[in-house]
Amino acid sequence: MAISSTRAQDAIGCLLCDMPSQQFCNNCQINLCVDCISIHVDTSKSVSHDIVHLKNKTTRLKYHKALKVTSECAKTDSETEKLRDIWHQEVDAIFNKVGSVAQFFKDYKLAALTTEQSKIKKLVQDSIHTVRKTNSC
Repeated sequence: MAISSTRAQDAIGCLLCDMPSQQFCNNCQINLCVDCISIHVDTSKSVSHDIVHLKNKTTRLKYHKALKVTSECAKTDSETEKLRDIWHQEVDAIFNKVGSVAQFFKDYKLAALTTEQSKIKKLVQDSIHTVRKTNSC
């Protein structure tokens, strides 16, 4: 996020931390402070980086249509799609497990309640029998 300003001499902010930036990645088209260069390079290892001083930056259009699509982009898109599929499978598996556990507890509680209901019915019948026996005496 860039530091907003109306004065030309104000610093341009680093995209990662908002500190004043002195460097620019020509390939990714982002401003970086000295401390964030290694973070940027480490988190985007699949792309080459051309880190230069801000005064030596080369600005390109940011629209993907205007950029030359490289095999790296296609590879990244394919890997992203595979990861998305794996993620969806894992989420589905988790929801299936949660659903199974919920159904188990529902069935377990129903069985426990049915057992308790049977015990109560027997107690009511025994109580009625005892009251009738007591009244007949």
